[in-house]
Amino acid sequence: MKNHVPAASLVGAGIVQLSSSVTSDSETIAATLKAVKIAMDNGNARMAKDRNGSDIPNKALFRQNLELGNSATRNVGTTTGTVAAGDDVRITGAMQKAMNGSDIPDKAAFCRALGLGALATSDGIDALIKSQNGADIPDKALFVQNLGLTELYPVGAPIPWPSDNIPAGYVLMQGQAFDKSAYPKLALAYPSGIIPDLRRLIIKGGYVGRAVLSYEADGIKSHTHSASASSTNLGTKYTSSFDYGWKSSNTTGAHNHSAGGVYGGDSIGGKSRVQHDGNNQLTSLNGDHAHTTYIGPHDHSVYIGPHTHDVTVSAAGNAENTVRNIAFNYIVRLA
Repeated sequence: MKNHVPAASLVGAGIVQLSSSVTSDSETIAATLKAVKIAMDNGNARMAKDRNGSDIPNKALFRQNLELGNSATRNVGTTTGTVAAGDDVRITGAMQKAMNGSDIPDKAAFCRALGLGALATSDGIDALIKSQNGADIPDKALFVQNLGLTELYPVGAPIPWPSDNIPAGYVLMQGQAFDKSAYPKLALAYPSGIIPDLRRLIIKGGYVGRAVLSYEADGIKSHTHSASASSTNLGTKYTSSFDYGWKSSNTTGAHNHSAGGVYGGDSIGGKSRVQHDGNNQLTSLNGDHAHTTYIGPHDHSVYIGPHTHDVTVSAAGNAENTVRNIAFNYIVRLA
């Protein structure tokens, strides 16, 4: 049967021979699954060109294998963003550690830039002794100035000072004018040439709508007070009881009364039988006499009905609003 089935080829079917080789270039032998796996594994281990190296799992090892070490990967040149090389000023102008500063062209300017001022360095005669911790500095104020330490606190900023003795180079902030040409840094903070008066004042943080250095008088937040007196009904109140007993009037009041009618003129023995006043008859005369009035035990009542009372809330507190505080003098540096 073998003699009747031809071998497989590119142009006809036939018996196929299998092979696991991944190096053969035969067109009549079929690859096994093993050969396919070897080829796939080999392909997966290859770098994809379009990934530009992003698929390298260990880039540091990759650089090491290329013997790049820690070399720079920027372009070499003399412009910004490049790596210095050759006679680049970034190389030729750099200080060499082995020269110990002897390659510095202007050593005096270098010392001033370091804040060393005019300190002598010849043979170490006038050198600062480290163990002195600055005690051997002849002009400490100038030394501090040369180090730039005086600029750590901005000129113009108020400084709380716990003494009435103002240090040299500073003034009390009490609303006085200053020479802007003599103190240009202070003039930058106060262009008006007037130092604010901070006596009896506190500093408040600025906010939108309020100008810096503007003054605000004291005041309290608007509020109300409520006061009331409870209503009451005292009803009827009685005075103490008392007894005046009998009281007599004074002895006066002699009088008679006209009885009316016309006097007839009858008389006995020349005397009138009836008292008369002109032609009017009169009753008998009742002489001076007194009357008594009984005022027995009694009392009086006073009505006190429902009513209210006004309440006055008296002022209280200090002459001005304040908070718990401690007094410092505000000073400012002249510069």
